[in-house]
Amino acid sequence: MNLKNDLNIINEAVRLGFWGLSPNDLIKTVTLGIDDEYHKEIVKWTKGKEKTQSIISRYKEKIAVLTREYGNDKLSPTLLAAGIAFLILCSGLYYMSNWLLAPGGIVLITLTVLGAIIMRFQSFEDKIWRYISLGSVSILSFFIVIFGMIGNQFNNTYAVLCGIATGIIVFVVNISFSKEVISEVFGTMTKLWIIMRKFWNERVLEFWLRRHKHFQTKLLSTEAKKNILADIARALIMNEYNLGKSMKTETKELNTEIMMLPIKNGEVKHV
Repeated sequence: MNLKNDLNIINEAVRLGFWGLSPNDLIKTVTLGIDDEYHKEIVKWTKGKEKTQSIISRYKEKIAVLTREYGNDKLSPTLLAAGIAFLILCSGLYYMSNWLLAPGGIVLITLTVLGAIIMRFQSFEDKIWRYISLGSVSILSFFIVIFGMIGNQFNNTYAVLCGIATGIIVFVVNISFSKEVISEVFGTMTKLWIIMRKFWNERVLEFWLRRHKHFQTKLLSTEAKKNILADIARALIMNEYNLGKSMKTETKELNTEIMMLPIKNGEVKHV
């Protein structure tokens, strides 16, 4: 809206001033027009700000929950390495079971599960024969792998090495299923997962904080432009209004003799 070039507003302000009428209605009409001009833009930035604020609140709540779950304990590098090694061993066992196919692979998995069950029974804790049972399970796993690989025409030495490796894997995996070890290992892996989730949520939160700042800056800038334009409109209207008012005063004070000045030699001569 270019008020300086709007002759209708200027003329109306002068007319109101000349006749001594109130300019309030004109000012109100012009300012409402300015509000309508900036309304869509202000609504756009306001909605963006409110949306990002809602997302920010949600991610802050997520981070707070993850912080409470993580607690004040530090992540143990030793337990973290043990957890990774445990997963690697389980993956190796799974690969070996798939390699042997049924029924050898099924038996191998069954023996591993059996050893884990033995380790989980509280009544079996601190019993020597429990470890003997685990050793027997590992030895059975060793023979299953050897016979399975020899049956598939693998080299005997290679089959024995794979059998030994499998027996050790089964024994270590079963030992890991003791209540203390498994709780600490899985607790560490869970804590690692929580840390990763928290890190990701913090990066996402930073993104939405930047977006919120952008919307807020745009909103404040647009509102400032609107207010400045409204102030300029009021000042312009009042200036023209006062001009019209002064014109009426000057008209009343005009000397009628000046309106009928004689002309001599093409020049106006004052009496």
